[in-house]
Amino acid sequence: MSVKMMLWAPAGDKIQILVTSATSNTTSPTNATAVFRLESDGDIGATLGNNTIQDAGDWIIPKSSAGAAYECQWTSLGNDPATTPGAAGTWLALSSTRTWSILATPGGGVVTASFTLEIRRASDGVVLATENISLAAESIV
Repeated sequence: MSVKMMLWAPAGDKIQILVTSATSNTTSPTNATAVFRLESDGDIGATLGNNTIQDAGDWIIPKSSAGAAYECQWTSLGNDPATTPGAAGTWLALSSTRTWSILATPGGGVVTASFTLEIRRASDGVVLATENISLAAESIV
């Protein structure tokens, strides 16, 4: 895990995206689902090797600043996630949890998706973080 982007917002809030990938590897007959989400409480949730979503850090510090003061949008980098929080290129309030995911069925090979994620301050539209996110899932027979 490496710090890819970390910026201080003028109010003293720190916007950061520490985890930039989500993976899920399972064995048949279980489907594999890779999930990445920005939670409304300031957490980042991600699958990190299995189908269990884990706390993968905070997208904002302090977490008490999370919510409608910030927005996110995503832009496809080729393969779109199967589940997305709205249309690509649309700014969405982070007062709601935003989830991206992909699904791999047993024997279907590795399924991947990638997108650029941006977080901005809602009040003035200043983008405070930009990062490429990758998802990979595989259910091995």
